[in-house]
Amino acid sequence: MQKMQYKLNGKYLLFDDDTDRNDILKKTYVNNTYVCLDEFHKYARWKNHIKGVKEISLCSL
Repeated sequence: MQKMQYKLNGKYLLFDDDTDRNDILKKTYVNNTYVCLDEFHKYARWKNHIKGVKEISLCSL
């Protein structure tokens, strides 16, 4: 039986890191299947950001 290998398309971004913060705010992660936005609650407008990402994802279906 042949083993199947899967490559997960994921990304871990830490809001406290300057480079990761820029990637979060530019929404460069939207094409990843799995995303972890660590410490993202520190961003005052995080709810609106997530709503915008959801709208981008729905439009690409």
